[in-house]
Amino acid sequence: MDPTNSNLKSRTKAYFIYLIIILILVEILDSYATVVVGAFPSKIAEEFLSDYSVNEQNAIMALGGSIASVGAYLIFFNQYAADRIGRKIMLAITVAGMAIASLLIIISQNYVQYVIFVFLLNFFQLSDIWFLYINEESKKEKRMFFTSILLVGGLVGAVIMVILRSIYITDTTSNWRMMMVFPILLGIPLCIIILLTIKETEKYEMMKKEGIKKPIKEESFLNEVKSIFKTENRTIHRYFNNECNLRG
Repeated sequence: MDPTNSNLKSRTKAYFIYLIIILILVEILDSYATVVVGAFPSKIAEEFLSDYSVNEQNAIMALGGSIASVGAYLIFFNQYAADRIGRKIMLAITVAGMAIASLLIIISQNYVQYVIFVFLLNFFQLSDIWFLYINEESKKEKRMFFTSILLVGGLVGAVIMVILRSIYITDTTSNWRMMMVFPILLGIPLCIIILLTIKETEKYEMMKKEGIKKPIKEESFLNEVKSIFKTENRTIHRYFNNECNLRG
């Protein structure tokens, strides 16, 4: 018998349903953060790069997108931290990080600041800690089912982005900063709820009790880094799609 499945019996059905709802909200935030910066590249160029020609604007934004793409290779840090400090804390940090990065984007004063803060936003939204959470909290035979539920529920984030864009960016008005308010309004309360009500995953607790956590050695960290370049990670592909949007 799978020891993980045995431990899952201690979770009530009501808690698991609640966990699914919370993770759907996390995925909505994640989905929104994934597509939002690609919704107004022309407005960014208009505000921050208006002193340059169109060709120069395209070149600068391409450079900005290339710099931001470095974040795709830093996802190992989130995965490594999840093993060190726990899934729950890392999930809360990820959610709070997306909210804080969105706030910083709102107050950015030039294109350099904007690129740095978009890099920060993508660093957090690329982690997909929610996937690790549901993978460890659900039974093996139902993991794909619940993952599909979260992904479908997360599509609401993309729909919300389209609705907000139609409100804040029109032919006569442009207020792209207001589109970054949604991650703040959802992320901060969600972070608090996660910290106060969500439990650490059973699998992680079992790892701690049995002392089978990865040893904190330099080589284990390096192995995490190497694995990013050896495996085909879904989040990296998501980022490069987002980078194309950033370039306009």
